[in-house]
Amino acid sequence: MDEPDDDGVPAGRPLPAALAPAWAMAALGASLALFSLTAALRPAKGGDIVNLQLCFSAGLAVVTWGVARFHLPSRPAADALGLRAVPWWVIALSGLIGCAMLLPAAWIDDRIEQLFPRSAEEAAARAEALSLATLPRKIAFAVAAMGLGPVSEDLFFRGAMFRATRRTEAAAMTVASSALAFAIFHVDARMFPIALLGGLVLGVLRLRTGSVLASTTAHVAYNGVITLGLLGGRLRIDSAGPPHALAAAGLAATLALTWAVSAWAQRSAALTLARTRDAE
Repeated sequence: MDEPDDDGVPAGRPLPAALAPAWAMAALGASLALFSLTAALRPAKGGDIVNLQLCFSAGLAVVTWGVARFHLPSRPAADALGLRAVPWWVIALSGLIGCAMLLPAAWIDDRIEQLFPRSAEEAAARAEALSLATLPRKIAFAVAAMGLGPVSEDLFFRGAMFRATRRTEAAAMTVASSALAFAIFHVDARMFPIALLGGLVLGVLRLRTGSVLASTTAHVAYNGVITLGLLGGRLRIDSAGPPHALAAAGLAATLALTWAVSAWAQRSAALTLARTRDAE
């Protein structure tokens, strides 16, 4: 039975950390169902990266609504999603974290590719999906990769899911469960370590600031560097990873900046109140 809120309205059912990945699987199932439907209706266009992102964003939106309605029915939408204002320095440092995190992520991706190389067919399909020959296609890709993708993912994983889990779970368990769910959602097993690393960093930002805006900013910055690099021709999908020293520097910068956000957030009365709201 739902616990009543202060005004007598049911506050919603708790979301144990162990069940968070189940919601991620529901989101994945909804996204893949939409993708399969669009690919069947438009075989020539259905398999491209823009359509894939649109379907995943739509699937995430539906399940985000489901989590909020099932677990947080009495909460205003902004509170259920963790949409709370943060100081400018949180946005600035979060953006830097997203950029720095790209270096260790690219290094991990390169190591995985060397250990488990893609087949010629997989590589060709990947290249075709990322074909950006026309200006409208480039714009659509930028909007999907830098906007719809990270925003929809964060509103689900670090928004509704995180908010519902944090009400009854410890901080570390909430971050870990959201990171695991985030990694599971990325389908490709090669992406699992990178998504898990990203999920942990983004989860810590969400936890320490009490706002999904911090993690979303870092996520947008991360995707933005990749997207602009691809569109500008400075990056290719088969580009080699960074040198070991540069990857280590990027990891060190990511950890140092995340620690700085955490330390300064601890001294902020507004962010302390936001963290308190998360646990209510």
